[in-house]
Amino acid sequence: MALVVKDRVQETSTTTGTGTFTLAGAASGFQSFSAIGDGNTTYYAIVGGAEWEVGIGTYTLSGTTLSRDTILSSSNGGTAVNFSAGTKNVFVTYPADKSIYDDAAGNVIGLGTPASVTLTNATGLPLTTGVTGTLPIANGGTGTTSTTFTNLTTNVTGTLPIANGGTGSTSTTFVNAATNITGTLPVANGGTNNASLAVTAGGVVYTDGSKLVNVGVGTSGQVLTSNAASAPTWNTLSVSGTLHNINYYTSPGTASYVKATNNPTFVIVEVLGGGGGGAFNGGAGGTSSFGAFCSATGGATNNTGTGGSGSGGDLNITGITGPRDSVGAGIRLTPAASFLGAAGAGGVGINYLSGKTNVNGGGGGGGGYAREKILASSLSASETVTVGAGGTAGTSASAGNPGLVIVYEYK
Repeated sequence: MALVVKDRVQETSTTTGTGTFTLAGAASGFQSFSAIGDGNTTYYAIVGGAEWEVGIGTYTLSGTTLSRDTILSSSNGGTAVNFSAGTKNVFVTYPADKSIYDDAAGNVIGLGTPASVTLTNATGLPLTTGVTGTLPIANGGTGTTSTTFTNLTTNVTGTLPIANGGTGSTSTTFVNAATNITGTLPVANGGTNNASLAVTAGGVVYTDGSKLVNVGVGTSGQVLTSNAASAPTWNTLSVSGTLHNINYYTSPGTASYVKATNNPTFVIVEVLGGGGGGAFNGGAGGTSSFGAFCSATGGATNNTGTGGSGSGGDLNITGITGPRDSVGAGIRLTPAASFLGAAGAGGVGINYLSGKTNVNGGGGGGGGYAREKILASSLSASETVTVGAGGTAGTSASAGNPGLVIVYEYK
């Protein structure tokens, strides 16, 4: 536990002998040893008539006792006193052997001479008289007891090399780069080696092997094409090829288009949404799509009967609205007549207007249409194809035809 010293702590005791003292309570005007704290040690003095003792003891709250652990001085020659009967005063003191104080000359007394000491953040230590030896360079010293500093303006001759922080010259003149330099700075020295290099917004700079050159600004949508060691050029991207294969997706739901099957250069995709069912209580057609590239929503059922719409394509068309309160056939759109020729009126994917009606409700709206040309390099290894279902038939009417997705592969 801690060594604790408190002011005005004094109690009485009637204990005799050389052992632990039992304390009988604080003297008038003093506080009890409980101020020291249970289990803590303190400096104590015991006085009873001609008998006295100074030492270090431990206070115990239970039983209010003070053990006499170390005897510092006593009336018994510095050993434990065998106290006689009678009342003794027991109090906290500051032993002379443990005190530190300034003498009349201001010197600290009581420190003694330590065998070794480590000072941290010490202040007031006189380095001119209290330190001997040479402080090493690693500790902030010079490593020598004698140092002579040289006046560089009068005591140094010759030229300090650049490697040593000098200029390598006895005479240096600084040049104004804005007015006193001519010629073109080479690329190897951080320049362009081109005195006529144009700076244009959107221009692209390349090197012809000796200097930097601005290829200029292309038009929107053009790509910069490498010409090997010659200057690159801006070109308009165009892709041509021969139709190699056609893939038809007619079943409502999802399927996969796998690019590696035929490895086209590019594809043209047509998507048509499902047609809306006829009559006022039919169902709307489903959405058809090709990956994330283009899609076409299905037509609505009557009584609204509005057509679906295409999006994401190079060409996007909205389906025709179904006729209101009449019996009618859909208007056929046949992008591939040989495949769609047998389809009936009102089918989505062959008709923008689908479904039949009775006198109480018109035909369903045709599915939307979208078409897009896509480079094979933009396609994933597998693209999801979704064919929208035709809308369910209303009362006494026909269901809308399913949508359609066609993929034309070119090489």
